[in-house]
Amino acid sequence: MTRWIVFLAVIALLPTVGLAEEHGGSAEAAGEGEHETLEKRHKVMFGFGYTHIPEGAEHEESEKGVFVPTVALDYFYRLSEKWEIGIMADGEFGEYLIIDKDLNRKNAYILLAAVGYELLPFWEVIAGVGMEFEESEDLPVFRLGTAYEFELGTGWLLAPGLFADVTEEHTSWGLSLGVGTRF
Repeated sequence: MTRWIVFLAVIALLPTVGLAEEHGGSAEAAGEGEHETLEKRHKVMFGFGYTHIPEGAEHEESEKGVFVPTVALDYFYRLSEKWEIGIMADGEFGEYLIIDKDLNRKNAYILLAAVGYELLPFWEVIAGVGMEFEESEDLPVFRLGTAYEFELGTGWLLAPGLFADVTEEHTSWGLSLGVGTRF
């Protein structure tokens, strides 16, 4: 129960973190280049792709390793030129077994609080913590990934990404393609 309270508190406080910097930022931080970058602080992305679960199988007799289609909806708020925080929500549409753990997973969805850091222009690394929800068992999850954003013009983005999700029961790898906008 405590982990739920902490998780919900983090989600509730995410939007307020950027407000302190926005209203109390230094004059140096508001330079010309950064001002243009920070003008559009909000980013919404819709993604689709596949998740590979190496420990998963379609049924007990099948070989290990299963792919499930995945849909994602992400929101990020830019704190500075390099840092952003956000919420990531993913849905896996498939059923598989983790045979070694005797765990059946069906249509799991993941909700994460995440932080992103821009290593190079348009290329960022993302880390997050949250929960994987599924009818048989909910699992805490840690995510680490990377994405590269291609600007399509007028604020639209195309972003391929690679993510690893680690739970106490299994690890999964996701490859996605996101379409989104900054505003």
